[in-house]
Amino acid sequence: GLIGGEPMLHKDVALSLIEKIVCLCHQYGKLYTFHIDTNGTIPLEEIDERFDNVKFSVSLSEQKDHNALRGSSNFNSFQQIVENLRKLKNSKNRLGIRCNVNHNNINSFGEFVIYVKENIPNVYNIDPMFLDNYDKNKLFTNKLSQKEFSKWNSTTAIDILIENGFIITGGVSSLLQ
Repeated sequence: GLIGGEPMLHKDVALSLIEKIVCLCHQYGKLYTFHIDTNGTIPLEEIDERFDNVKFSVSLSEQKDHNALRGSSNFNSFQQIVENLRKLKNSKNRLGIRCNVNHNNINSFGEFVIYVKENIPNVYNIDPMFLDNYDKNKLFTNKLSQKEFSKWNSTTAIDILIENGFIITGGVSSLLQ
């Protein structure tokens, strides 16, 4: 997978790397799958059109929360990401959303899921993720505990996702403590 920082900042390197791996896989008769973690602000169509078996994983939460956590008052990254993801409406690849959950947005998760369902075609799954507190992030503290998140994620979040036709992937992202 291509992860760490923002791999799409170096799209030519990513494309070259994927091409080389695909060639080797074809040469040796092996199957391949790529996982690309991205913030989604950089368009993904070129990779989507050139390669099969790609899973894009994009971080997104409801607009007010998403933009506030990015700390940019003059750039609507939520809208930019939604526009980029809409361009993948005919994608043959998988598109997943990682929704960073915190005390400010946990109660609007259902509305966010409905928004994604109605506005971003081709989303395969939405994974609620606990938004950790980091010592270096002085601008935001998540007041939601991991235990509260785990309980909500294993009950309410799953119900919302199933009711809206999304599959449940992986396991509960945080274990009850």
